[in-house]
Amino acid sequence: MTRSSYFLAFTFLFLGILSVHSQGCANAFQWPNNSVTPTANWATIAVDNWAGDFAVVNVVSGNLYEFSTCAANGSNVTYDSELTLTTNANALLIYNDDFCGLQSYISWTATFTGTVRIHLTAYPCLTNSINSSIRVKTGIAPPAPINNTCANATTLTPSSTCNLVSGSTSAATEDPYTDPSCDPGIINDVWYTFNSGANTSLNLTVNLGTASWIGVEFFTACGVLATGLSLGGIPANCDFNTSAPNPTLISGLIPNTTYRMRLFTNKSHTYFRTYSKYDIPNAAFYKCHLRYSGYIYGMFDDASASNSIR
Repeated sequence: MTRSSYFLAFTFLFLGILSVHSQGCANAFQWPNNSVTPTANWATIAVDNWAGDFAVVNVVSGNLYEFSTCAANGSNVTYDSELTLTTNANALLIYNDDFCGLQSYISWTATFTGTVRIHLTAYPCLTNSINSSIRVKTGIAPPAPINNTCANATTLTPSSTCNLVSGSTSAATEDPYTDPSCDPGIINDVWYTFNSGANTSLNLTVNLGTASWIGVEFFTACGVLATGLSLGGIPANCDFNTSAPNPTLISGLIPNTTYRMRLFTNKSHTYFRTYSKYDIPNAAFYKCHLRYSGYIYGMFDDASASNSIR
């Protein structure tokens, strides 16, 4: 019997979000002394914030909040900056470094009404006395993607050609399953399902643009991890960085079996700077269905207006 294999392709256009040191960078000095209420337009929290300060920001549950040291958003910061968003108890919400060159950007949907802290540091978690503008604005949070849950996984159908379709992982949340074994933490995931057909192996290719990484984990049913798989020749069902190696050989698939694929990003862990340290839970994307050539293929590109493809 001739070996037949499939090609599953997607292109992800990430819309702005971040990565994290293991705990971000928490500062001890508040400036300005008063709390700040964001508006719908970009505004400066204080013209004289320094690296080593945090500002207190009023938030409303369900609203989207954006913080930036990017020149495109009006900031004057030129040093290698980091932004860390925490609760008032300094519990990490999200962190970013190097979103727009050496500058940083955070997009976060409030899960409570109250106040948060936005911390400004120079990489790595350093202070300075340079007047720096942290820019902030608020807006309406986008709805969760249709494949935000495993139960609503998007079906990918085998095809002899790569057929692009559009979609979004904007406002994705985490399904109530155990964190990915290869990358536990605060994650955002979206789901896809496909049938292996006659194949026992596939190649997963991820070509990155300005996004730095996305993880993948395989299931045979919602909440039931796939067993007997190898990724890149290593026994595993989870890979936190699907672009290394590229392509990644997925072997050990059971023919004619339906699999569920959890694509995720992580907001609470350190990643090597060679991966640009992005955590991007908000994303628009295009994907290709399965193709008869032995590959699952993906391209991941940042679509935010302030960034170019790397």
